[in-house]
Amino acid sequence: MRYRVESAAIDVFYEARSIQNAQVTDFLRPNEFNRVRVDTLGTNFAFVFNEAPDFDGYFRQAFRLANRQGLIEARPQAEERVFEGETTFGFSRFSGSNKNDFELTWVGQDIRPQIANPPIRWRSIFAARLDHQILRPLLWLRNPFGNRFATRGLDLFGGLADDRERFGDVIVRRNDAFVGTSLNGLGPFDITLQPTFFKERVTGDKLQKSAQLRLDGILVLRLLDEEAHPGIPRSFLGLHPAFVHLVVSAKRDQAVEGLSAFENDRVGVGIDTKLFVMSFNDSAAVSNARFGATTLLLSCHYYRERFLRLDKRMSLMELNLSLGF
Repeated sequence: MRYRVESAAIDVFYEARSIQNAQVTDFLRPNEFNRVRVDTLGTNFAFVFNEAPDFDGYFRQAFRLANRQGLIEARPQAEERVFEGETTFGFSRFSGSNKNDFELTWVGQDIRPQIANPPIRWRSIFAARLDHQILRPLLWLRNPFGNRFATRGLDLFGGLADDRERFGDVIVRRNDAFVGTSLNGLGPFDITLQPTFFKERVTGDKLQKSAQLRLDGILVLRLLDEEAHPGIPRSFLGLHPAFVHLVVSAKRDQAVEGLSAFENDRVGVGIDTKLFVMSFNDSAAVSNARFGATTLLLSCHYYRERFLRLDKRMSLMELNLSLGF
């Protein structure tokens, strides 16, 4: 639930997840899994500020209380309570026709296992991301700003994260780094490519040192493009489709160092669409249309994932529905 006040917004939210066969019960037996359940209650405050012509920016602060079950190794029925805070700063600035976006995020967690004599648990994550959008005319695109809803062009991005988690006297440190590019406006297509490098090490135990490489690719085909088809589309059950996108994705996870049992690949296909409802002051005159209505964002995706070394194959379905005004 969101409440807006000028350039600020306050959210209150609840999330429940129940995932079968989601967590390895004992990492000495990597082919045995248990259910994970997570219930989260939280609040989020955000506001934007305009310092034109120097920069634009935003600030976001979130607090969450989560109850997790199934994440403690060898104790699938045990629970954890997690008190979490998240702080994000973002800045945006134009350099000529190009745009630069920079974001910094910090997440802190106080983790309290609901077991006898629990170890000291906490987690701290620092992350940064930089986007450079090239919005001048390119070989395949002559007018990056010629659309009403979104720019087109070449997006170059990269980021990194430092994640430290304490289990008693042991600290697990994870580092992620990624780069990528998005080509937007190749006719009806958008293409995104992103390699990510993951590295993990455990204090006092070199056998648990590991590294992985992930390769991601996403192809978007605009079946119905709100930029290319102006006007009000015909309704279906009272809903007008603003856009319909076909999304095809592929991912490959490969071990570089350490345990290779979880190497996997995944392919997927899905539909993303935006639907809206219209209301009119004068139903006889479309020119007097007033959009005082609801917007629906709907996505439905299917994935096929396989873990070759574990001889495990999975079919995954994902359905998301967002409601806005």
